[in-house]
Amino acid sequence: MWAARSILDVSINLGDVMKCHSRYPIGKAVIDLLNGSGLSLDEFVRQLGYRKASKGKAEFRFLINHGLCELKFREALKELISDRISLELAWQRTAEIRRAEDEEELMRLEKHERNTFRPYLLPLYSFSASSHSSASKRWNECSSKPVELPPEFLTASDERRLALVKTVIQNHNRRGESTLNSHRLSGYILFSEYDGDAYYFSASGDPTESAESEDDEPTISLDDLTLARIDRGDFDEK
Repeated sequence: MWAARSILDVSINLGDVMKCHSRYPIGKAVIDLLNGSGLSLDEFVRQLGYRKASKGKAEFRFLINHGLCELKFREALKELISDRISLELAWQRTAEIRRAEDEEELMRLEKHERNTFRPYLLPLYSFSASSHSSASKRWNECSSKPVELPPEFLTASDERRLALVKTVIQNHNRRGESTLNSHRLSGYILFSEYDGDAYYFSASGDPTESAESEDDEPTISLDDLTLARIDRGDFDEK
């Protein structure tokens, strides 16, 4: 995954560059270039075009630690390294390593999400089609918190699950959450499994085939629910 760039993100001693290491080929190439140049790190980053050494050193750190840097740093390296083919190969090998790391991290996150997934309901609110120009804007304007279902839902029969969903929806409505930002509650979507189907329920808690309101006003679509699945740890208290 893409790591945040920070001056405080230091895992090397800049005063002892000869001993610093990088697990990325491009990081190793830059360390070799610096060590062979006879320049101090401040002098080195100024050779790369950085008037403020602190900015250049922050990019150096980030490259060593994460195999990434801004375009200015990357382009300037081409002017300092005569063997550009080797430089490009170092970038390519670094990209391969990072892709493998990203895939491993995504697998780890998915495994964590599967292990910690809890069934939930997502309230949907109706609004005028002319109020916003896109689904993403409607989502930002009219976002709602997932409503957690009780642990009993996991082992309950289908009949009992329907009863639990209806009870949770009715309790949600009693708490005065039938509107959001002046938009009327039109129904709910049930996510009972991590990668299972979504099921629609009316605002009164009855199963329905769609989330459309009686007035045929548009509602947030399934495509707009990605954020909710990422943020599903932010549940309403029962």
